[in-house]
Amino acid sequence: MKKITPLFLVFFVVQPLSTVSADQLKFCFESWEPFHYLAEGKPTGIQVELVDKALTSLGHTVTYKQLPYARCIKEVKRGTYDAILLTSDEEPLIPTTVTPVFWEMGFVARPNWSSENYNSLDVFNGNKAGLVKSYDYGEAVAKASKNWDLEPSTDAITNLRKLSAGRIDFTLVDLPWAQMVAKREGLQIKILSPTFTSSPQYTYFNEGKGIYVAPLSAAVQSLIEDGTVDNLYQKYLGQSYGQILARNKSTYAPK
Repeated sequence: MKKITPLFLVFFVVQPLSTVSADQLKFCFESWEPFHYLAEGKPTGIQVELVDKALTSLGHTVTYKQLPYARCIKEVKRGTYDAILLTSDEEPLIPTTVTPVFWEMGFVARPNWSSENYNSLDVFNGNKAGLVKSYDYGEAVAKASKNWDLEPSTDAITNLRKLSAGRIDFTLVDLPWAQMVAKREGLQIKILSPTFTSSPQYTYFNEGKGIYVAPLSAAVQSLIEDGTVDNLYQKYLGQSYGQILARNKSTYAPK
């Protein structure tokens, strides 16, 4: 997961599944709950479990290492690691073509916010917004926020806690991450529709490892179809994969 930009797919010619021998692969990742992170020192999350199952079905094994994002990308390009678990727009690395994972940025409000939806950023005018000081939320938010009552914070989790306590009115945040934190801490928040921005995130391989792209993509598609992905979303977020897809079909288009 890197930035809020659309993903332009590039299609690659790769070797067929039958030519891929059983291998020990090495993947790196940055911490991004609920998709890949460390729990008691062990890599876990939706994408970790999904890739484990997919590669096991292909006869491969995989080890993981958590690294800062920039270092992970550098090491995959160098060949120290075979792939990064999730990201977008990282040429010349080669992306898989199937993913059930989206980077969703959305507005989250205090639990007693009057509506479930918004159709303009103007609906937030005059309300107290919790925004992280170091984040770049984009031009549309920068413009709209001039009419918001801004309460800067140092991190996103502080904003969620303030929302639950009614100390701020809304924030803009990574939705799956916010759901997981709220579930873990027992916070009451309200996710507003539509999602503000959404970008699919793919596993990206080193240029010399393109042979794994098609097999892994096909294996992930099978796990989507057999309900495994749905079970993983239910396990980590308490939502179905169908709900995640529906949420990503309609996103707000800043004007």
